Amino acid sequence: MHRGLKISLTAVTLTAALTACAGEVREDSAPANPSSASTTATAAVATPSKTASPTPTPSPTLTPVKAPGIGEVLEMENTDFTVASAKESGPIKGEYGADGPRAGEDGTLFLLEIEYTNKAKEAISKECWGPHWVEIRVFDTQDREMLESNDSGHIPGNNCSTGIVSGQSGHRYVAYEGPKDAEIGYAVFDDYTSQESMPIILNPDVTLQEQ
Repeated sequence: MHRGLKISLTAVTLTAALTACAGEVREDSAPANPSSASTTATAAVATPSKTASPTPTPSPTLTPVKAPGIGEVLEMENTDFTVASAKESGPIKGEYGADGPRAGEDGTLFLLEIEYTNKAKEAISKECWGPHWVEIRVFDTQDREMLESNDSGHIPGNNCSTGIVSGQSGHRYVAYEGPKDAEIGYAVFDDYTSQESMPIILNPDVTLQEQ
């Protein structure tokens, strides 16, 4: 599972000061009897208010998450991953006339180049797919999840004809579509067999915090 990772830009202040709202003074309409008004005013001065000021809500404690970046190895129990590059991309022409990944009118396409080493006993049927026991989820700098393109297997440079056995390394290109204003942020690698969930930072201006 994702384990509640929180993203934050290094240029943005993580915690904002909370200011307690001061109590409002309400001016009620004057009563018909002046002496009654005087008595009421005197009582209000003599008797202190028992209403406590609102207690500011403490800011959550955020702990920095150590994570590899572009070109650094993410070591997991069954697979090691390295994201060699992550960049915005235009429409990608598929090999042999096949349709390649492209973003919709309201989306932005990003291309990731991923290298991996299979440490599991189970074989990977196609190198271009990567280990089927790991899901790679990509997020932008606003913590919005992107969608993996179904046409990533047709990206030039992908090898879908051979597989990867234990101890061998593979290479794949995979495309993701995010919102129109998206900037690449980070990826989370979810291994369903070992129950690991580990991130890789894809943008040098991004840091991760865990609550």
